[in-house]
Amino acid sequence: MPLVFLNLSCQDYGGPSYPEPLAPEPPKRLAVSPIYCVIGTPIVLSHEGFHPEWYDAIRFTGNVEVHPDSTDSTSWYVRVPFGAFSGYVSLKSEGNHDSVQITVLEFYDPDTLEMLWYNLDIPLTSQDAIIYNPLFRWPHSWTVTKRSDTVSFYVEMEYPNGWDRVTVLFRDNGSGKLPTLLLAEWRGFPGYWTPQKGLLKIQDWDTSSIVSAIFFTDKYNAFNSLALWHDFRQ
Repeated sequence: MPLVFLNLSCQDYGGPSYPEPLAPEPPKRLAVSPIYCVIGTPIVLSHEGFHPEWYDAIRFTGNVEVHPDSTDSTSWYVRVPFGAFSGYVSLKSEGNHDSVQITVLEFYDPDTLEMLWYNLDIPLTSQDAIIYNPLFRWPHSWTVTKRSDTVSFYVEMEYPNGWDRVTVLFRDNGSGKLPTLLLAEWRGFPGYWTPQKGLLKIQDWDTSSIVSAIFFTDKYNAFNSLALWHDFRQ
């Protein structure tokens, strides 16, 4: 009987092929624009992994935390708040947390009220100075007068069970010169506010033309983002 030899050597594998293991995706990161800003600059935050909500927390170096001014399907919009400094801006959203570096090109004392020339890219207009009734959101305009060297901004808002009266007084030191703040108070029901610490940015100061300014204070203070604007030629 002839001998039969079986070839038991290894053969090339002819079974199904498997794909190479996928490399892990890079982590989704928070982005901010612009990265160079000052107090009051509108910035945009975006993050592919988060779904924006109005109640999300945005925290800046300086231990100041705010909610976005507005959101859309991909982004958060917020002004850089008083109290923020160069370092990081962090976003906390539904259990997620991420941070990105940001540079605040402004040096100030967070425990005082300082006045300086307006240094934002977006000019103030008369529309910015409309005050909305906190209860009914009705619009109100400033009553502005000038007596001697005193410039007065005043507005009164009434509710069924109370009122708010806001007064800001300046001493005019001449056209093109920073005025002196004499008084800033918000009296109403149920509170009383003064901007004890913050930044008052003067955009225009000419009592024969336009005067305009905006406050940036602690987020709980009624003066935060309160704008003034008046054209004495009208």
